[in-house]
Amino acid sequence: MHSSKGPAHREGNYQAATIDRRSPIETSGEVFADGRGIELIRDAETGRLKLLLSDSENCSVAPRVEYGGRVYVPASLDSGILRAVTLPTKFADYGSTDQLFAAVRDSFTNHGFPMEVAHPATYFVFSTWFLECVPTAPCLLITGPRPEASLLIQLLGCLGRHALPLAEVNRVGLSSLPMDLGPTLLIDGEQLSPFTRRLLAASNNRHAYVPWKGTLVNVFCSKAIYCGGTLGDGLLSDIALLINLGPTRNGLPILGVRTEQEIATALQPQLLAYRSRNITKVRESQFDLPAFASPIRILARVLGACIVNAPELQASLIPLLEEYQEKIRGQRWVDLRCVVIESLLFYCHSGEKDRVHVGKITATASAILKARGETPPADPELIKLVGGLLRVLGFFPKLREKSQHPQ
Repeated sequence: MHSSKGPAHREGNYQAATIDRRSPIETSGEVFADGRGIELIRDAETGRLKLLLSDSENCSVAPRVEYGGRVYVPASLDSGILRAVTLPTKFADYGSTDQLFAAVRDSFTNHGFPMEVAHPATYFVFSTWFLECVPTAPCLLITGPRPEASLLIQLLGCLGRHALPLAEVNRVGLSSLPMDLGPTLLIDGEQLSPFTRRLLAASNNRHAYVPWKGTLVNVFCSKAIYCGGTLGDGLLSDIALLINLGPTRNGLPILGVRTEQEIATALQPQLLAYRSRNITKVRESQFDLPAFASPIRILARVLGACIVNAPELQASLIPLLEEYQEKIRGQRWVDLRCVVIESLLFYCHSGEKDRVHVGKITATASAILKARGETPPADPELIKLVGGLLRVLGFFPKLREKSQHPQ
């Protein structure tokens, strides 16, 4: 696609490798030191995968491409993943960063979401297109009513880079995904186990390697996770953006397949062009908001570095993150993990230094939550949650020497 305003699509700018006896390299995308890159796209007519080779100005599309003396072909993706993942079909001009940001944000507001939801969701969308350039993986936590959350996740699926919806996830499933694709996982996490939540939290780390079938898989990836009505144990909340949804007063829009395709067809090519044109700038960005303490400062770096040539949009992160920081402080007042730590501190100063039963810690945590206006889960469930958190915090049951009952 050729545009006088933006990057040009010229089939002859780069040599397409048609016959080559060298072994081709399967790829889901490459970023080279000189700023050029290879992107995976889907042919709009045939549905087959092709490769787009681009720099900040030009691009070419072919079933296989040659660069740096090597031949690249599209990765062989499972047919189920290929059907589910969102991929751009072309390369299109986006105007300016402000224009593209407004277009993405409008996708949310046009479907009933208020600006306080649409604005942070748009920052998250932009950050998913630069996973390899940011210090920690973009992570969005969504709380609130399920219907509103489902609609938001549908829209994120139209806009995020290589968006892949998952109804459930565990260690085996996560390790078996094509993580070289750099997917943006869209996860229903309301029923996730503590172990899976810890694994997803670890996947924010660039070196999140997991043993899998005799090798190591790096599960570092962008993700948006629906957490239900609350954040629960708070395991996922570090260095994550939080959107708390309220019930929609007007009728909740229905996002049909045709509308999803229209949004993706319009904006995925523009977001791809934005990534190709600006990936070097994002990679070298020194954006920082030192007034914030870690981890909010790291979150600011993730979101702000991906906004190029739009200083007002970068500056608007300050009030957004200030408000977010206050919300986090308020939620920690009733965050079960924080309440369990308070309970432990209480017993550290109570004189009971030999041992404390999990039941006692649970009862204290329950009393703290009730005093703060929260309704804690029923005792069996709360004991299980507290026991899991104690293990996360490094505390383990100690068996009595004679009775062998856990403390």
